[in-house]
Amino acid sequence: MTKVNWVDSLKGFAIILVVLGHISSPLSSFIYSFHMPLFFIVSGFFLNPTNELKREIIRSFKRLFKPFFIYLTLGFIIEFLKRFYLDREQLKFDDLIGALIYMDYDRLIETYAFVLWFLPALFIGKALVYLILKHSRFLILEISLIAIAFLIGYNFNFPFAIDDGLLSAPYIFIGYYFYKNKDVLTNKTTAVVLLIPLLLISLDYGVPELNISTKYFESILINLLWTCALSFLLFIIFSNLKSNLKALEYLGINSLLIFLIHPYTNNIAYYAASNYLLQLFISLSMLVLITYFLNNFKKYFKNE
Repeated sequence: MTKVNWVDSLKGFAIILVVLGHISSPLSSFIYSFHMPLFFIVSGFFLNPTNELKREIIRSFKRLFKPFFIYLTLGFIIEFLKRFYLDREQLKFDDLIGALIYMDYDRLIETYAFVLWFLPALFIGKALVYLILKHSRFLILEISLIAIAFLIGYNFNFPFAIDDGLLSAPYIFIGYYFYKNKDVLTNKTTAVVLLIPLLLISLDYGVPELNISTKYFESILINLLWTCALSFLLFIIFSNLKSNLKALEYLGINSLLIFLIHPYTNNIAYYAASNYLLQLFISLSMLVLITYFLNNFKKYFKNE
């Protein structure tokens, strides 16, 4: 398999975790303990600090903020229509202004746009890690700067999801070094030496609760060890796959679109079924159909 194949498969698995994590299920606490860090880690795989700074920032901004504003508008419109139809109290104009200024989970939670905090956070986190990698030549300095950034984000609130971006930086940084050293890390001996102690420490503590969007860490160090251990385990499994997993690859390639629209399909699945596995099946089926339709819709207009 090529690097794109297995990374797309890993992203596909991760997006299933996201969809299932937002469905009430017995697995939600476990999924929440590492699913968003996993996405940040994967986002760091292909960072290239040798690329031009301006070009990277502009490309990342367009890729992440364009869907943010589109789906923010869509989320507020649909929330308005739902509340109007159900005769519920409407959102206030201040709610929209707060969402535009802070771009965080706390201002988005009452709408279908609640997942959008991830996009500006990813932009800020990647930009920061990119700058540190580009201008530092010493690993200890890089780790120190990343740790300082995390503590600032943890203790202070900033507009434009800057604090969430600072919290994401360690995971993106870890992902960069995971992938950069993939040949060594996927060696079975190295994997056992690194993975087993991490898992033993984490398992002795239990599944640590985590919610990056609300800045809730049960124990910062244990949370970091836990997410690294599980992400590393998945990294080893997927990088050593011997055959293509087409279904997961498809989900991985379309993971951003699925991430943006799954709150709507999850809501429909919630009213369609009571069993969480059936809800997952309904939501994923709808997501595959929607992404297939939208992708072909874009291709049609490109060919016109």
